[in-house]
Amino acid sequence: MKIFRSHSIVNFLSRRRSRVYHGSSSFHIRHLAVFFFFYFVLCQSCLSLAVSQTEDGSRKDASFDSYRKGGSVSKSSTRNGGENASTNSVECGSNLLSMRWGDSTLSTKTLELKEEVKIIVQFKNPPISTVANMRLGLKGVGQLTALTAIQAEHSQFKSDLANLEGVYRSRQVAQAALVETRIHFEYTMAINGVALTTSRWIGEEIQKLPYVERVEVDNLVQKCDDTSNAIIGAPEFWSTYDKHGENMDIGIIDTGIDYFHEALGGASFPNGKVVGGYDIFNEDNDPMDDNGHGTHVAGIAAGLGPPPTNLRGVAYKARLWAFKVLGSGGWGYFSQVVGGIEKALDPDDNPSTPTPIDVINLSLGGPPLPSSDDVMSQAVNNAMHGGIVCAVAAGNSGPYYMSVGSPGCAKGALTVGALYGSDSVVTFSSRGPTYNGFSLKPDIVAPGVRILSAQMGGGYVRYSGTSMATPHVAGAAAILRQLHPDWTPDDVKAAFKQTARKLGRDVWTEGNGKIFIPDAAIEGVLIQPTNLNLGVVEVSERYWIVNRTITIHNRTPYTEQMSCFYDKSLLPGVALTISPMVFQIAAGDTMSVNITFKVDNSIVGYTVFNGATTSPSLFGTIRIKSKTSPTEADIHFSLTKTTMLRIIADETPWWLGI
Repeated sequence: MKIFRSHSIVNFLSRRRSRVYHGSSSFHIRHLAVFFFFYFVLCQSCLSLAVSQTEDGSRKDASFDSYRKGGSVSKSSTRNGGENASTNSVECGSNLLSMRWGDSTLSTKTLELKEEVKIIVQFKNPPISTVANMRLGLKGVGQLTALTAIQAEHSQFKSDLANLEGVYRSRQVAQAALVETRIHFEYTMAINGVALTTSRWIGEEIQKLPYVERVEVDNLVQKCDDTSNAIIGAPEFWSTYDKHGENMDIGIIDTGIDYFHEALGGASFPNGKVVGGYDIFNEDNDPMDDNGHGTHVAGIAAGLGPPPTNLRGVAYKARLWAFKVLGSGGWGYFSQVVGGIEKALDPDDNPSTPTPIDVINLSLGGPPLPSSDDVMSQAVNNAMHGGIVCAVAAGNSGPYYMSVGSPGCAKGALTVGALYGSDSVVTFSSRGPTYNGFSLKPDIVAPGVRILSAQMGGGYVRYSGTSMATPHVAGAAAILRQLHPDWTPDDVKAAFKQTARKLGRDVWTEGNGKIFIPDAAIEGVLIQPTNLNLGVVEVSERYWIVNRTITIHNRTPYTEQMSCFYDKSLLPGVALTISPMVFQIAAGDTMSVNITFKVDNSIVGYTVFNGATTSPSLFGTIRIKSKTSPTEADIHFSLTKTTMLRIIADETPWWLGI
């Protein structure tokens, strides 16, 4: 993962290939997530973006204005050999992207319309996981109607794609050089859409279809390069509650699992430990590990080995499911990871039957993206909504801030950083906030250095990384759900964050702190959301006001007496109003608390970015405390005032990849 701290905007545009554009014919990008560091002098002049397209070589311009004009990006397209007036000559069947500042051309790039592209297409109807709890299965007329609508979109897309393919082929002379269009995956659970390989020309035509919500580049993703159980309180939990993961199911979305390993079943697939799965990467039924990463991860979450090693995963009696989405080199594509989440939501390809999966582990990630709603993040959010806890690695791109990649940046994800020993966040653990919107991440931290677990091919080995920290949390989520079977994924996330032990680092480094399972087990008052993001301050007015609401759910059998307070000295220029500040909640009841933030732009200064040494935002804490139970929760909030580029676009150039 790389953080662009001082590159020119030309380099930024040429290196980033992952910006999502929506599929409408007209849209505006307000506060585009191209955040510049304070010392990049954007406040004096900004770029404007212009796009031009031609079918026959003629010029057509559309302007995209920012705060102040001063430069531009333009795209021209020729398809019948025409020459664009603003450039020298462009090869037939190509797009020309140019970056200009005033009258000077800073950079150009030619994009071939015949080029092969891997894309993910999402349709407008929501996926099944957003309308049904998949741990209960698809039930009711409304849910079945939703599935019918999704199936109709898929059928229509295949028909339209065939027509587009016919038009594409009829326009090409050199048939031997044509890109073959192939649909690799169809999704109805994690997202509603398809992943395919096609030509850039067809990709541009797909985004014009009326039922297409968005088209996104299918980016690469890779793996994130037993005293630890005691650090998070697992043995104390086992002895207190006599629960070790029995009848719980954990999905490992990774490089596969070596199911012949003695700690992972020690027999052919499926066996008593690795009970199911699928190889999405190779599209077959055998999820055998050929890299070793997934095997090590699985052992931490739920391994159970014989003497003399006696490996014990956190939920060592839980069942494992192997969803292989990464190859022997430890890499794969976004589409394959989404395919793994899809399989976890519906392992038997029958939406009417409940999924057995309680938790999934994703010790993998892509680069920090300009958007926090990329397709992998959406799939994780939808899986959480569909009833599955998603433990996701923060990444190994620390100590820099803003280095959490996808899907760790997903709002719903339980994002995990790595500890060295019991109380120190390791240098390589990625820091927050997220690249777009400055959301609070990671959520918690867990042991991630020299963790002993299963080695592919036999034996045991010690590895380090947030990949090793994450399955500690996945296993912890499994035994916590075993203790509290009525808890939702958001309840589990809230319990872990509210009871995490503070380590003295800022919220971007440690999140809420170190996970400790016994404390989470007795938490009876659960608060959501677990943090508040105030977004980016609009500086056009002196005062900026934003309202947020938190919901407090009393799951205890008695009435709770609650109070809220905060340290007023933390954020000069920021005033908070909390209503109510003192209240009671009856057993089983829910209470809403309204919070209003008023920001004085004349007092709050710009956030200064300085690599790994300076926290990239202002943050504070609202403390909610019970007088009648151990509940004492910190709800962190953040505010960022920084320079940024606004681009207003009148078309949807997904290929630009900002």
